[in-house]
Amino acid sequence: MKLESKERRSTHERIFCDWTIFFAIFVIWLWIVSKYYYPLHPVRLNFLSEFFRWRIGQITSQRLMLLFDYLLSVGLLLMVIVVAYFLGKKSLKWLKIDFGFLLEEVVFSVGLGFGILAYATFFLGILGLLYTSLFYGLVIVIFVFAISEMIKSRRQIKKTNPAAPPGTRFSFVYLPILILLGIFVTVNFIMSFTPELFYDSLVCHLGVPNYYVIKHKILEMPYRVSSHYPSNMQMLYTMALLLKEEGLPKLLHFSSGILCLGAIFSFSKRYLNHHVGIIACAIFYSIPILAMNSWVAGNDITLSYFFILSIYALINYFSLETSSVNNGRGFKWFILSAIFSGIAMGSKYTSVFTFFGIVVLIFCYEYFKMKKKIPKVTKQILIFSVIVVAIMSPWLIKNMIHTGNPVYPVLYKWFGGENLIVRSDSITMPKGLQSLKLKEFFLSPWTLTMKGQDSMTFIGPMFLLFAPFVFLIKKKRNIINYLILSFVFSYILWGMGTFKYRYLLPAFSALSIVIAYGLVTLCEKIPKYLGKLIPIVFAIFLGTNLCSILMIMHFSYNPFNVLTGLETRDHYLSLTRPGYPYPSYKAYKYINENLPLDAKIMIIGEAKIHYIKRDFISNNVHNLTPVVEWTKMSKNGDELYKKIREEKITHILINTFEATRTISYGYLNWNEEEIKIFDRFWQKYVEEIYAGYYGVHLLKILSPEESLKPHRVPKNYLYDLFYQQKADEIKKEKVKERIIAYKNILKKNPEAIPIRQKLGEIYFQKGMWDEAVEQYQALLRLGLNVYTQLGYLYAQKKDYDRAINMFQGALKINPDSAEIHRNLSILYLSKGDRKRAIDEINKAIEIDPGKQEYQNVLNSIRK
Repeated sequence: MKLESKERRSTHERIFCDWTIFFAIFVIWLWIVSKYYYPLHPVRLNFLSEFFRWRIGQITSQRLMLLFDYLLSVGLLLMVIVVAYFLGKKSLKWLKIDFGFLLEEVVFSVGLGFGILAYATFFLGILGLLYTSLFYGLVIVIFVFAISEMIKSRRQIKKTNPAAPPGTRFSFVYLPILILLGIFVTVNFIMSFTPELFYDSLVCHLGVPNYYVIKHKILEMPYRVSSHYPSNMQMLYTMALLLKEEGLPKLLHFSSGILCLGAIFSFSKRYLNHHVGIIACAIFYSIPILAMNSWVAGNDITLSYFFILSIYALINYFSLETSSVNNGRGFKWFILSAIFSGIAMGSKYTSVFTFFGIVVLIFCYEYFKMKKKIPKVTKQILIFSVIVVAIMSPWLIKNMIHTGNPVYPVLYKWFGGENLIVRSDSITMPKGLQSLKLKEFFLSPWTLTMKGQDSMTFIGPMFLLFAPFVFLIKKKRNIINYLILSFVFSYILWGMGTFKYRYLLPAFSALSIVIAYGLVTLCEKIPKYLGKLIPIVFAIFLGTNLCSILMIMHFSYNPFNVLTGLETRDHYLSLTRPGYPYPSYKAYKYINENLPLDAKIMIIGEAKIHYIKRDFISNNVHNLTPVVEWTKMSKNGDELYKKIREEKITHILINTFEATRTISYGYLNWNEEEIKIFDRFWQKYVEEIYAGYYGVHLLKILSPEESLKPHRVPKNYLYDLFYQQKADEIKKEKVKERIIAYKNILKKNPEAIPIRQKLGEIYFQKGMWDEAVEQYQALLRLGLNVYTQLGYLYAQKKDYDRAINMFQGALKINPDSAEIHRNLSILYLSKGDRKRAIDEINKAIEIDPGKQEYQNVLNSIRK
């Protein structure tokens, strides 16, 4: 034992500074980060009591059917994974790749199989073969072959990897971490059954595949920028939607997270040890961004999976290149690394960050370690890049054909593109290149960790807490240096692009392994009692991430009732929620159930298109609007009607609330004459047939014969939206210029409500009471509820009788408003009517007894 202790100490001295100093630094750093992080991200446990109040309720046939639906989704997911494994394994056999153990073979085979399925779906889509029966047939046939082969070859792959270290005994001090990891997996698995709410999924990741499924073919969507992004993951979702409309796409993305864990653990097992694998998996899978992405049909987790496989294969190549038993086998891993980088680049433009990190890693390894000449290194990088571009090329070619820009909408200024509104360069050029600040970049690990709150930035504290200690290790394994190098250069390019950590999620998988290595090395080299304490401290911080995730799940999704069938899916999807603003779901449901199969809907003001199951045309907020462009080409309303009929459009859906939220993007870019042309079309050819939640209206386009018959002309909802957009544009100017501009518009169109509202607000803010009253009286005549605003204005003018009349009018519309009663109380007191003042404030207290302000008003009246 003494000999072992001496060896332990001497090893420690080679790797760390004095352990007492190190441990003091460790504790102080954890305290500093915790002091600043947790006040901004408090760990609240009181909400957990809500989970214990959940009741399953009575078992009904509908709920049993819901359970069966979940099981069917899981069954189909397993089928797809088996098919992907089979296809990937066959392809890897062709490459003659040798694996060290079964898990390594599985993660590489499934990853390559996902890529094969994505491109197979793409080419079938180009051919117009997106049919459910065809995809079921193909999946079932391949699945049967796969199962047959798996039964024939049960034997496990022999362990032939000479670099694999001896097995490590599992230490039970890591058990709490393993349990917490299991809880993370369980939570994400359950949440993957919730109905899709994620805006990006409904607009792009599922919205675009939904259009392809409706059309049975991959067709151009000229007014949707999101349809021109690299779409390998969208192709997997297209396949999933054909197999099962709900459930399977989200489970597919969730499964990518589990495969990430498998790849991270496999890498750690091959080059480090099991404990590093457990901690690395826990760090990566506990990232709040990753958890929130596991609940949706996104693409960042699958992108992470492809990156892990790419760098895993590259390090296998490094390992074999320096091995005496290489015999050319290493270069096959190099090719495989390029293939996975290509699949990643074909999934999302942001994978360029990690691609850059990998290319720099190749250069540094070949030039500095292997001492190869620059021409030879350049040739190797060129081979890697050519493979990547070749695999990505179907998306580049598709964009070139449709837009003339292979990387649309990126580099729009140089390559151009169709139907894109360029109001800022944020979508066409990396934001960081426009305003790169070195101080902001170097402080970003701290500032972004502290500020992160949402699915784009909430990285959690684990990286900031534990990453610095890796650099106290004096001599690190080469593999760790490779991972650090890849992460650092990925981070540098990311910093020149956008300060949103979700786009860097793949690179954090590499950093997770680095940190895990540092912690395990620390535990092994310091005194045993402290070595056992560190995993416990780690588990405590890991638990805070779990609390954050559970809190987000509860308050943003409140999923229990819909998951258990106590709340219907239709009701759940009909309500606005965080990240799911003003849904058109009920109108879509009406369309799906009541309109003929050949109906075609023109959607305005709503970019979320996943839940509609009829043909449609719509635009992203960054794109021009079809009807606006057609209006510009028309001389009158009849010509516009003719163009709309030529597009075979039968109905118009307008989401006024969502359009109001997004109108500042400027996609209703008519001028005054053009909006009048549209209005003439509206007055003659449009009839409203449905009005739903959140200002969603469905209108039928009349035939020429129907337009001649008497019909009720609906309000032109786009008129107000157009003038609201005008008001937002004018808002950027100086006050005097804004007043003049607003007045000029009102001379041409006195019913431009948003313009009159903005003008009234300016007069109110400047204390021009008479002018403000004039505008709000006009708004009242136009049917708007502005009684409260007029009440305040008359009160400012000390015209108490009129102010009282206005607030009483507001009270008729909102009789339960305590604030209106409070205002009436003050007005009566100003008139000297103490009795009525007391009556009104008592009514306010009765409605809202908890508000101390009302009690203070009552006390002041009684004095």
